Amino acid sequence: MECSITDCTYPRKAKGLCGSHYKRSVRYGDPTAGPTMRRRGITEAEAFATYMPGQPPESGCWDWTGYTDPNGYGRFGLNGVHIPAHVAAHRIYNGTIPDGLCILHSCDRRICVQPRHLRAGTNGDNIADKLFRGRQARGSRMGNAKLTEEDVKWLRRVDLSNAKVAAILGVDRSTISVIRSRTTWKHV
Repeated sequence: MECSITDCTYPRKAKGLCGSHYKRSVRYGDPTAGPTMRRRGITEAEAFATYMPGQPPESGCWDWTGYTDPNGYGRFGLNGVHIPAHVAAHRIYNGTIPDGLCILHSCDRRICVQPRHLRAGTNGDNIADKLFRGRQARGSRMGNAKLTEEDVKWLRRVDLSNAKVAAILGVDRSTISVIRSRTTWKHV
């Protein structure tokens, strides 16, 4: 027998209700109160719509209202699979995503699921966007950097051997060599 709540297809557990509706009854005093429940067998678009009902706005970002992962991207679960919200939005409103491509944000906001701000692109496109927008850590912003931009400018100006400069700055001679040849620290 199914749950006594209309449109619920889960089996009855207690007092004529499925487990989820019974828990809501105990917690809220009403089996239909609380956050929106999703039924079994729904499509990706229906699951997406529980968090983002209606159509996207004509302009501006459309911020995800559900769970966000530690990286700031919206996510939701469907049939045991975690789906990135921006990927679902692209599939629902813009169509399928060709194999090997990822979804890029033109607004540079991870929480945005506005279909007009999403496009399919390669990982190389994503990296190029990151570099163009200045989000790639480099130089002294790198977590393991031992030198600063001022150190690099100084070592390129001085007329000392790589060994002497390395001893002064506390790094290896090879580090000085690749900086002077502009293999690394190209941005300085």
